[in-house]
Amino acid sequence: MKVKISLLLFVLCLLFSLTIVYAEQEDTSRVISISSPEQFMEFAENCRIDNYSKGLTVELKCDIDLTGKQFHPIAIFSGTFKGNGHCITGLSVHFSGSTCGLFRYLSEDATVMDLKVSGTVIPVGSGDYAGGIAGDNAGTILNCSFSGTINGTQYIGGIVGINRGSIKNCTFDGDIFGNHFVGGIVGINYGYINNCVNNGTVNTDAAKSQIGFSDVTFNSFLSAESSFTVTDIGGIAGSNLSAIEQCENHGSIGYQHIGYNIGGICGTSTGYITSCKNYGSVKGRKEVGGIVGQLEPSLNLHYSTDSIQVLQLQVQQLGSILSRLGQTLLNFVKDTREQVT
Repeated sequence: MKVKISLLLFVLCLLFSLTIVYAEQEDTSRVISISSPEQFMEFAENCRIDNYSKGLTVELKCDIDLTGKQFHPIAIFSGTFKGNGHCITGLSVHFSGSTCGLFRYLSEDATVMDLKVSGTVIPVGSGDYAGGIAGDNAGTILNCSFSGTINGTQYIGGIVGINRGSIKNCTFDGDIFGNHFVGGIVGINYGYINNCVNNGTVNTDAAKSQIGFSDVTFNSFLSAESSFTVTDIGGIAGSNLSAIEQCENHGSIGYQHIGYNIGGICGTSTGYITSCKNYGSVKGRKEVGGIVGQLEPSLNLHYSTDSIQVLQLQVQQLGSILSRLGQTLLNFVKDTREQVT
């Protein structure tokens, strides 16, 4: 009896220890507080490692001034960043390459909320995928704002360059310039945008809204859709391939006689737009609209079955019925012979 009790206690202790180890392994959540520019810069440096921010919660405890700091965009973030209504000022991003902003990449598990940012994002080189909060977003951005200047080549947005996730209750104030797929909130949208407001100007400077005379040929001048032309410019998104709801634009969009696919909400859209309003002026060369410059809804074509297909289907069904009937007759004959014998 004592041996059984001892064995039972041993098993229980082993299970308890395994439970503790498992809980420790599962509890990957960590929380850090940031109260100074130095702590923020250290956090940004640590995010160069892909797995560093998984399960991480970051909380700003005060406003952060990055004026004069050589800031490198936060490479990738997969946790929860709580701005708590505080502001990061003096942001200066002159990143060499593509995909830049305060964050370069926000993963599917990332959430950035209640954060204000001001400064400049002017990538050097290709200048693709630039935004005030992130270059590429696959997560959630909630109650955030950016004020300042963003200047790039294509896929340029006041909040995000390319959006694959969710952006809600966000605001942009300032100036944005780019050549293709430029929007007050997002350059190109594959995700969801809700209740966002643009108060900034988008491509209203003629000197920055065109490629230059050296790039213009006689054929490109005649063509409204030349690769040298500024295209797909919108107050909320340059191009929308998914969903935009309850958004407003109050800023001026475009420059007269320059560019095509210019809209108060979207330059082009093949997605869903509802309950959106535009209060700003919209200018361009061709395909200019108060809400959408060029609407390109997708079409689903359903072809009815023709007579030959119907006949083939009926013949197949008849063949199946005859096959079952033949098998039934064979079984009947077999059963009858067995009963006779």
